[in-house]
Amino acid sequence: MRYFLLIIISIVSIKANCQYNLYKVDSIVFSKIYKSTDVKELSKEIARDFKSDSNKIRAFYIFVVKNINYDITLSKRVWYPKSQEEMDSITLHEVNNCIKYKKGICWDYSALFEKLCFYQGIEVEQIGGTLRYSEIMPENRPANHCWNSLTINGKRKFIDCTFEPPDEYVKSEYDKFYLVAPEEFIYRCFPDDPSKQYLKSAVTYNQFKSLTYVHNAFYEHKINNLFPNVLNMKINANAHYLISFQIANIDKLTSIEVYINDSLFQTIEEIKSKMTIDLNLKLVRGDKIKFMSIKTIKKDENGETGSIAPLFNYVVN
Repeated sequence: MRYFLLIIISIVSIKANCQYNLYKVDSIVFSKIYKSTDVKELSKEIARDFKSDSNKIRAFYIFVVKNINYDITLSKRVWYPKSQEEMDSITLHEVNNCIKYKKGICWDYSALFEKLCFYQGIEVEQIGGTLRYSEIMPENRPANHCWNSLTINGKRKFIDCTFEPPDEYVKSEYDKFYLVAPEEFIYRCFPDDPSKQYLKSAVTYNQFKSLTYVHNAFYEHKINNLFPNVLNMKINANAHYLISFQIANIDKLTSIEVYINDSLFQTIEEIKSKMTIDLNLKLVRGDKIKFMSIKTIKKDENGETGSIAPLFNYVVN
C-alpha cells in the first residue's frame, strides 16, 4: 500500500512540475479559444494549462502575437508612442479594449504582455524607444516603438510581440523576437533609457545607427557574434574581406548568398554553426562596390528550395 501511495505522489508531483517544450506550449495556445476580455481573468485562463513561469511567459507571448492585429489606422494617426510615464499608467481599460477588439499598436502589444505576466507574479518591463527601420537613420532619434524585457533563468532577455505572424504556424517565425539576448537586440531597438539596453557598456544613438543593419531572418536563425558589426565596410588594400558569425538555428538552411550591388557574387553551400565568409572583392567587375547583402536560402515544408531572406547589410566605402 505504501509503495502504491508513493507512485501516486510521484505522478502528481511530476504533473505539478511539468515543463513543456516551446512547441507543446504553442500547440496548446493555438488549440484554445480564450473567452475572457478582462486581462486579469485572461491571464488566469491562459496560465491554467501551465505550471512553470517559463511556459506561462511563452504562452502569453504566443497569445499576443497570434490574436492581436496591428491597427494600421491608429498607427498612422498616432505614430509616436506614449512617454515612459504614460506607458507606466496605461489603464486596464485600454488593455482590455486591446483584448476585446483584438487590435492595437506596439504599446498595446507590450502593455498586454506585461499585464498578463503581472497577474501571474512575473515581473516584466515595458520599454519605449526607437525601432531601426533603415540602414540610414535620422540624426534626431525617433520614438517609434515599445517592447518588453524580463529576467529568466538569471539572464536578461528581450521580447517584442509586435510583428506580423505567418499565415500558417512556423515555430522559427514565432521564435525570432522571443527571449533575444541584449547583444543581438541592440541591432533592432534603442531604448529611451540607455540603462535598459542591459549591455556591459551602453551604446549611444550614434553608435546604434552605425551598427550593421539586420533583418528579421537574423533573429529567426538566431545569429550572434557578428563581425564586423558596423554598417560601413572599409575595403582594405588587398580587397579581401572576412565576415564571421554564428548561427544557432540552421534548420532548413541550404545556402548563404552574398550580393554586391544587388547582383549575386558568391554562394556558400556548406552551412555550419560557425561561419566565416572570405570575400575576394578583386573579382568584382563593373560598377564600384556600394552595397553588400548577406542572404539565406531555405527549404520549404516539402524540402524543396524555398525563399530567399536577407540576414544583414553593409554599406561599402
